[in-house]
Amino acid sequence: MIWKLLSLVILAACLCQADTVLSASQYDQIKPWGVTDTATYGQTITTPTTDTELNSFTFYLGPQYMGSGSIEYEAYVYAWDATTSIATGSALYQSSLSTFTANGSFDPVTFTPDINLTAGDPYVLFFSTSGLQSGRLDSTIYWSYNPKDPYTGGNFVFLNNGDDQSQWTSTAWSVAHSADLAFTADFASPVPEPRLPVLLFGMGFCLVAYRLRKRFAEK
Repeated sequence: MIWKLLSLVILAACLCQADTVLSASQYDQIKPWGVTDTATYGQTITTPTTDTELNSFTFYLGPQYMGSGSIEYEAYVYAWDATTSIATGSALYQSSLSTFTANGSFDPVTFTPDINLTAGDPYVLFFSTSGLQSGRLDSTIYWSYNPKDPYTGGNFVFLNNGDDQSQWTSTAWSVAHSADLAFTADFASPVPEPRLPVLLFGMGFCLVAYRLRKRFAEK
């Protein structure tokens, strides 16, 4: 009986760890992104109906296309207006300054916003060099993308906005309606998940039950 209870507790803890992952696989390559244009590459998504906390998202940055040198950029999450193809409001997430140096391969680059989004609403996840181009060498790279549109909740979007960040929320982005960037977006339940506490409680309960059973057996 004790081991059955322990098994159920462990199973419940494991079930709590299931996340929803949105993704499109690597299939082909697209260019250019960097300094000076195209400054902004992104992917629109639709928040899952149950798991709404965006834990992380990943894009795949690739080989050098033109120019040379490292590229400074930041990652962002904005709400998205699918009718006008414009990012709306202010940044829901903005990363610290990051630097990418092309090395001839496609490298996954991951950021961890840990922000709660609204179920069923559209958002745009993107990397941009806008606002960071002053004094930088011209340098553009390839990204990995998928022209077969494997993700049905959004599309690859981009904006030739140079160093002007204001255009994110004032100018219509270009939308590749039949393509996605190669990406993953990991969502979890926004409710604190009692994975470790549940497991420890179960183990403690079983230990107490075992000792009580042993004590009664000795009488």
